Amino acid sequence: MFKKIPVIFLLGTAPLAAIILSIYFNNVTLNPAQQKIIYQCLGVLFSYWFFVGATAIGCIVVMLMKGPAYVADPYELPEEN
Repeated sequence: MFKKIPVIFLLGTAPLAAIILSIYFNNVTLNPAQQKIIYQCLGVLFSYWFFVGATAIGCIVVMLMKGPAYVADPYELPEEN
């Protein structure tokens, strides 16, 4: 999952950034409805970044907790008679 974080980040950021940039570049002056759309997109964008960042931190914690071995310690079963 950790290796997919940059792709997930870009796929979520690109559509929102495209909406914001299209509004900015296609209009000389922004009316209140367009400003509202921009602010809503920014709110969703920052929330998305927060969740992706939290997921990345969780992935890092799991990687640190597992260590370099990536396997559980073997448990020797007692011999039965």
